[in-house]
Amino acid sequence: MRIKTILTIVTALLVFSVSQASAAAPGIFNLVIDASGSVAQEDFQKAKAAAIFFIDQINKRAQRRPGQLSDWISVNYFGGDDDYQGTRFINCSNFQEMLSLARYTMGMDHPGYGNTAIYTAIGKAFFEEIQQEEKLDEPEGTYLKNIILITDGADNSSNSQLKQVVQQAFPNKHSNLILIAVGSGSDVSEFRNYADMIIKIDNFGKLTPAIMMALDQM
Repeated sequence: MRIKTILTIVTALLVFSVSQASAAAPGIFNLVIDASGSVAQEDFQKAKAAAIFFIDQINKRAQRRPGQLSDWISVNYFGGDDDYQGTRFINCSNFQEMLSLARYTMGMDHPGYGNTAIYTAIGKAFFEEIQQEEKLDEPEGTYLKNIILITDGADNSSNSQLKQVVQQAFPNKHSNLILIAVGSGSDVSEFRNYADMIIKIDNFGKLTPAIMMALDQM
């Protein structure tokens, strides 16, 4: 199935509020997906489909903001401390680049990483967003930074220094941290003092509506 067709189908699932999109501050979005071995292949495919939905919605949000500062997005995958890979930040107003991001996401193979370092993934995503904000060279606070992390597990191998970074940096008035915990094996309760929102869902089939709920907070 062609990517454009997929984006059209996924968009039809849920409609993002035009009034919210036009009023929102420009954002830097970092979608971080658990790619550890505990995530089944079928569930990883569902996570990628939800990510494509997210990409499509952010692109449409940008299109509704002509003449305003653009949103930026990156999609990343994590496992243990050394397992973190993804994309550079993409200008959400550029449809061709967003289409390329959707293609990359669809073609991503499940890495099957060995561990689940949630603090490490959040810390790395946070530093990436700070670096992107510096590149954009706008006054501090112009962009609202957003980390949306999806996991079906619990932290079991995070770097102690990055854990400390997360504990000191969040909550943060300039950065949203939203965790989506999937299934009975997920446990992110230790992040309740740092996250702006924790969404608990039963399975990856409910991930797209959960992402929509997260978008409503941005």
